[in-house]
Amino acid sequence: MKATSVWLVWDWTREQRKDLRDAAWDTSVRIHTLMLSGHRRYPLGSVNPQMREHSLEMLCKAIDLAYDLGIRNIRWPVMTSIMSSKRLNLVSGSWKT
Repeated sequence: MKATSVWLVWDWTREQRKDLRDAAWDTSVRIHTLMLSGHRRYPLGSVNPQMREHSLEMLCKAIDLAYDLGIRNIRWPVMTSIMSSKRLNLVSGSWKT
């Protein structure tokens, strides 16, 4: 399997995902966790609506990838959203400063 950028992994075809999953099983290498580091750059709690939309799209693609590869855990940097000076409260929908 050809090495590729992390950003392109979730855009792999179903066949490419199957190849990686099969190679992991054939070599007894298990992929237990996927780290979604893109949320450092595109936090879910961003003030910018386009950034939030991109962040949510990344999360959905990561969930699909994890499911296809048999990955049980997805980690993402929650502190990025919490530490920003102005952020969206995802429960109430209001902005906090």
